[in-house]
Amino acid sequence: MKTIITIMLLSLSINYNMVGQTEKGCTAPGCHYKLVSAAFIHPAAEDDCTSCHESETVEHPSENGNDFSLVDESPELCYTCHDDKEPDASQKSIHPPFEEDCLNCHNPHSSNNKFILEDPVPDLCFSCHDDPGEIKNVKTIHGAMFVGGKCINCHSPHSSKNRKLLKEEDPALCLKCHNKEIKYEDKVIPNIAIKIVNEDLAHPPVVDDGCLTCHNPHSSVNNYLLNDTFPEGHYAQKFDDNYSLCFDCHDDSKILNKKTTTATEFRNGNTNLHFVHVNREKSRSCTNCHDVHGSANKHLIETEIKFGSWTMKLNYKPTKNGGSCLPGCHEQRSYSR
Repeated sequence: MKTIITIMLLSLSINYNMVGQTEKGCTAPGCHYKLVSAAFIHPAAEDDCTSCHESETVEHPSENGNDFSLVDESPELCYTCHDDKEPDASQKSIHPPFEEDCLNCHNPHSSNNKFILEDPVPDLCFSCHDDPGEIKNVKTIHGAMFVGGKCINCHSPHSSKNRKLLKEEDPALCLKCHNKEIKYEDKVIPNIAIKIVNEDLAHPPVVDDGCLTCHNPHSSVNNYLLNDTFPEGHYAQKFDDNYSLCFDCHDDSKILNKKTTTATEFRNGNTNLHFVHVNREKSRSCTNCHDVHGSANKHLIETEIKFGSWTMKLNYKPTKNGGSCLPGCHEQRSYSR
């Protein structure tokens, strides 16, 4: 009887060791089961370890522990399955970690993060790139970095036909989100796409050069993710350098010259009405009258603007040599060049 039991136990031991040599046996309890124990498992690791590994020794495990090697190096090994990720000559930008080794970002076996990433996005991205929340004096951060796909909302993590690994060039990329009103924290961001439907009445930098002419796509020390200073809200305490962004394109004489016959068409005779509105202790922002993206009116004049919960109509009417307006700010006033 003892002999029979001994034979049965020996048989079970041999069978277990044989299973341990097969692709299914690699992840058996007591072997490499921890490698595929996370929430997201690489199908190749779950299905057939020999897709990526090949045996170097007759017996496994062996004393030296170098029993298997990869059948090829990454990323070439990964391309045997993920051939759609392999960059070609049409790719304008390639993510350096991806070009070097897929394992810089991905776990080859399993991970608790989607796409078997070593860390979740954007934390993984911030291991190389600066976290905008930690940059000194940052005032605004692009909300797109922390919703939905986060960084992958805008960038391809592998390669792209566009600069900066962008999925599309701007403004087309930006308008995939900014084609509707967006409520973010305590702000309401208007529908930008609808403002530039008629390109003839849109602010030229938006349609000619793209959103990044004025905005930083990640974070900024200025309001509204702007690349330079511009007032937040309807007023600035004083003129000074509050409008530097505008002067990147516009000649400052449009604002600074009290008298002119050439710097601006918004004048009464030679009195510069831009100067009248802006050069004062309580400086009126450009956005009191203009929409900086686009408008149904010439000169980017707004039809109406919000003052708190009140929607104020400007009632602007152009004439051959000037125009008039009747907002809530003052009685109807006219000007003629």
